[in-house]
Amino acid sequence: MKKLNSVLIVSVILIVGLVAGVAVTTIPLLPHSVSQYLGIANTTGYYNIIDYGAQSDRPGFDNAKVINEIIQDMGDNGGTIYIPVGNFYIHSPIAIDRSYISIIGDNSGLRSGVDGSTNTTQFGGGGAKLIVEPGVTAIQILDEENSERISGVSFKSFQLRGQGNNGIGIEAVQDTDRIVIDDLVINNIGIGVQLHGADAPSIRNSWIAETTTSIILNGASQQASIVNNSLGAQPDGVTIELENAKWFNISGNNIYPDGSSNIRLYNPIHGTIASNTISARYNG
Repeated sequence: MKKLNSVLIVSVILIVGLVAGVAVTTIPLLPHSVSQYLGIANTTGYYNIIDYGAQSDRPGFDNAKVINEIIQDMGDNGGTIYIPVGNFYIHSPIAIDRSYISIIGDNSGLRSGVDGSTNTTQFGGGGAKLIVEPGVTAIQILDEENSERISGVSFKSFQLRGQGNNGIGIEAVQDTDRIVIDDLVINNIGIGVQLHGADAPSIRNSWIAETTTSIILNGASQQASIVNNSLGAQPDGVTIELENAKWFNISGNNIYPDGSSNIRLYNPIHGTIASNTISARYNG
């Protein structure tokens, strides 16, 4: 009996050790070029644009082509595209033609002068930047082969900066469900965000300014949320423009335009405009 118990104890120890070894063993993520060469698919759903050939601080290089290749590599379940700190120039639109895609940057470049983790002063700026060629739409949501709604697309913590006050930052050409824009900086661009037929879009915690027009929701929209943003249109545009909007919420924004209108609504139904700070040189 003692011999049997000893065998059982040794067996249990071996099994526990084997399980622990498997638990702490991870398979390293290979760079895209190596994975592609070995025929290994990306099963994590996470794509760092540097691993796919993106190049920072090269004005002549079009990083949109790299990001579009990543999108085409994704399956129906989509994935997350990561933009590290750097200046990534784009000369053509980033084309999102499917649902469930997230583009997330390291940070939007807006920060205080003091870094809380080091107790030292820091220079401002920085962040993950997509620098847009004049007249170019930076990000376009459109599936030319399918008219069904594109759903679950989100943008977070990066900066879209134009090189001239024209073009469009984010444009949804076809109807969408739940487009989320969070902690973005969009400036020196003609139109910051323009969404057509948007259901439940959320634009929050962002700085969309130094644009001709900050936000346009056209065609129709419902349950749009525009909350806690700093917005400014100049010199002749509209800061927020909604067309046939139902059940919208515009609240907690700081609106400081030099344009023609702060908020312009066409045929609105059941909306809330509350707790905004609106600065203007005219009445109303």
